[in-house]
Amino acid sequence: MEFLEQEHWGEGDTVVVRNRVRFRARATGQEVDALIMQLITVRNGRMLECLPFYWDPSAIADACTCQPLSD
Repeated sequence: MEFLEQEHWGEGDTVVVRNRVRFRARATGQEVDALIMQLITVRNGRMLECLPFYWDPSAIADACTCQPLSD
């Protein structure tokens, strides 16, 4: 995964991060550019939880799914 852009907002223990990323799916070799929003909870300087939200989850699923060979 390559991070192309990143912005973040928040203060205290909760941060929202917007990432534009490019990745190559191992299963298919297909490349996808995607937007991901993450809700991150931090405690004592460590990431406690990270909840990713994919802007286009079907594009991610399609890239990761091998298609059957046609006859």
